[in-house]
Amino acid sequence: MLHLITGQNGAGKSLRAIELMYKRHGEGMEVYAFGFRGLKAPFVKQFADPRRWRELPANAVLFVDEAQQVWRTRAGGRPVPPEVMDLETHRHQGIDIYLITQSPMYLDSHLRPLISSHEHLISYDKSSARLFRFTECYEDVKSSALRSKAQFEVWKYPVVHYADYDSAEVHTAKAKVPWRQRIAKVFFALAALLILGSIGWFFWGPDTPKVQPAAGAAARPAKSMGSSLLGGLGGLQPGGPERHYANAQEYVEAHTPRIASLPWSMPAMDGRQVKAEPRLYCMSSGEGVDRTCTCLTEQGTKWQMRIDQCVQMARWGPAYNPYKEAPQVASESLQEPREARREAQGRSDGRGVSGVAIGAEGTFERTQAYPSNW
Repeated sequence: MLHLITGQNGAGKSLRAIELMYKRHGEGMEVYAFGFRGLKAPFVKQFADPRRWRELPANAVLFVDEAQQVWRTRAGGRPVPPEVMDLETHRHQGIDIYLITQSPMYLDSHLRPLISSHEHLISYDKSSARLFRFTECYEDVKSSALRSKAQFEVWKYPVVHYADYDSAEVHTAKAKVPWRQRIAKVFFALAALLILGSIGWFFWGPDTPKVQPAAGAAARPAKSMGSSLLGGLGGLQPGGPERHYANAQEYVEAHTPRIASLPWSMPAMDGRQVKAEPRLYCMSSGEGVDRTCTCLTEQGTKWQMRIDQCVQMARWGPAYNPYKEAPQVASESLQEPREARREAQGRSDGRGVSGVAIGAEGTFERTQAYPSNW
């Protein structure tokens, strides 16, 4: 396979290549190199001419530094060199070739489509670089749109390999932090200042000044900023006693729910009153292992219970609730029109059956016959 490593001078291209040399050597492959100055890795063998890569043994790996000096881009109209055409079948021998250069545009245009792995390095700081990894050769490595398609990581320079080669470029490239990261750092710094300022004002700021109540309006005690915040959360009733906290830990404990799934169980809300009586509506379907059952409250929220209890409630309804108000009995004014309609139906058709109706006091009264639908 053909691999490509690109980046400006001092971005760490040669250092990245040496790190990969150790990795491929650990995989049991013979490592050859060309163009590296003062390479001291003991297992690496120098290879005089990369154009004669066919002379390498099978399952070897060749690293070519400054690859543009070997396979430089051609002028338009010139034929493809034979050594470049030979690279089309380099995989048949199981040979991997790593090309190291500053830009893909420095290489022969016939060679670029053959590349199956492309890593581009950009200096991040003195000890690391941003590494963009592509699955093919990308010619415009400065395009942000193309970089977004790459696998990205911050690659730490392997200090242990500094002594494995001579380079006057290590640590000389000026780190360039992306503008998005610079904006993000400024934003987070401002956000941190605002949060710290709000916390300081909340605990140590002055109380809000008292104002004179308007004529005819009930006087209300002034609240500190802390009590006003709690009032907004529903922890204190209007006109209730103010609540102060000695420190941030006490405030956090007061607003931590006793039961994680019930946010209103926090101690700060202990003064609240119950506003609703929960009612459950359950529905069951399926049989055996396929049976499912779901219960909802009158607020539309799910209520968790055992499936056998859920099925029981779905089939037979909820338990009797003695706290639920009894429905009001229909007034006599609503009963009279109903009885008048039944009498009219009885007079219009002599055929019918007699029936009973519940009176206003709960007694049974005989009514006029009304037509039968049978």
